[in-house]
Amino acid sequence: MKTVNTIRQNKLLVVLNSLSKKEYTGLGKLVRSQLFRAGRNLYPLYLLIGKYHPDLDSRRANENLTNDKIFEKLYPGRKYDSKRSGTIIRKLFSDLNKQAEEFLLLLALRNNPFEKEHILIKELTNRNLDASYKKHLRKIDGYLKTRKTDEYYFRQMADAENLKYNYNLLIKDRQALVTGNVIKKGEYNIINALLMLAEAMHDAGVNHRTFNSPYKETMIYQFAEKINYLGFIDYVKKESSANRKIAELCCYELLNILNPGNKEPIFKYKDLVIKNLHWYSQDKQKNLLQGIHSMMVNARLGKESFEVARFTHEKGLYHTDKTKPFPLIEYKNLIRGAIRNNEHKWTESFIETYHKDLSPEYQQDMFHYGRAYLQWSRGDYENVLKECSRFGSRDAGFVIDIKILTLMVYYEIKEFESAFSLIDSLNVFLKQNKKISREHDLYFRGFVKMTKRLLKCRMEEGRKTAEEITAELNDIKDIYAVEWLREKANELY
Repeated sequence: MKTVNTIRQNKLLVVLNSLSKKEYTGLGKLVRSQLFRAGRNLYPLYLLIGKYHPDLDSRRANENLTNDKIFEKLYPGRKYDSKRSGTIIRKLFSDLNKQAEEFLLLLALRNNPFEKEHILIKELTNRNLDASYKKHLRKIDGYLKTRKTDEYYFRQMADAENLKYNYNLLIKDRQALVTGNVIKKGEYNIINALLMLAEAMHDAGVNHRTFNSPYKETMIYQFAEKINYLGFIDYVKKESSANRKIAELCCYELLNILNPGNKEPIFKYKDLVIKNLHWYSQDKQKNLLQGIHSMMVNARLGKESFEVARFTHEKGLYHTDKTKPFPLIEYKNLIRGAIRNNEHKWTESFIETYHKDLSPEYQQDMFHYGRAYLQWSRGDYENVLKECSRFGSRDAGFVIDIKILTLMVYYEIKEFESAFSLIDSLNVFLKQNKKISREHDLYFRGFVKMTKRLLKCRMEEGRKTAEEITAELNDIKDIYAVEWLREKANELY
């Protein structure tokens, strides 16, 4: 008889595998509780699965947690048949999965004191049990005073004011407090709306660039565009409200999204963020600084964008969890940004120190990667080629970077035959690698195509003149190393 492998077919085991040993024990208490039982005794199934937890994807679990073997253990003496017995096992798994999801909900509430207290107060309200309001409102206030600002903070502040509003309405002679609750709740909701609008604008913009989806014709953009941000900023600057600065910051963020490249709001936004960085959680601090960095890159503020990236790094925000490796993409971006701004000593020190904090499989390759770009910036082409030859990673993005860097060296040292051969190799690599997005494929292919034209023009074999290549490059923005290409085109005159 063919067995059915439950571990591959049932989402319950995926959920259970996510639980720690302590959490799995806690789930057992819930399963045994009469209060939460789903009309059947699920504890024997829980115990049976527990023999293999937390290695539910192991070979041993894979061989023993099948429908027929589970049935034989739970119902000794009864013969398994795929139709009836299989239905019983599926029902048991479904019920235990509901218990597991109930347990995850309880864990989430335990780890989120605001939501826990908020739900409890609403239930007390529904039951007209107002005696405990004050105690639980104090708990919410205490929690909100100690927590940092993130994407949920102002929604929770608004919810807290609404709870206080409902409480104060029940008591006589509290009109002043009620009025204060209404105003504060409104302010928090406005700030939350501005934050959500900025997030929606950002997501819609990314979606537009990635998938060519609608952007300016959407309700999101049309609504955002029609707000008088500067007028609102002028108003809030005159206000004594504690929320004045955050409202101003939100407006500058939206102005930057609507008018990318406009330098004045970028610098005002940056100054406000850095001055008030202590408001925010670490994750939010990182997101804000990375957003400023992107704004500056789009505005072609190279030096300033690198300074923001370096500031982010020095604050430890790229590597907040020291139990995990240093992020590979941030390592690359910091090196490339520093080199573009001639920060050679800083780059050398950074490579030497931080390549050791990457995942072990990347450490040596990324050491040579960084050294290759550092030698390139110094014009030491011989050592660039040596470092590139020592790079062995198969990661497509980094392989392309190294191949293109090698091609640029061949161009500089007049190794034309090697350059043309590498161009052919690059085109094949780009064509065969399915992990490269269409946007990035065009980005790299544009560079390869223009380099080939420059080589032919330099060898006086091309149909395009230096003037024509320069004119074409001046109209192009979204290709790799476009500034280097323009520089090489100008040298052909």
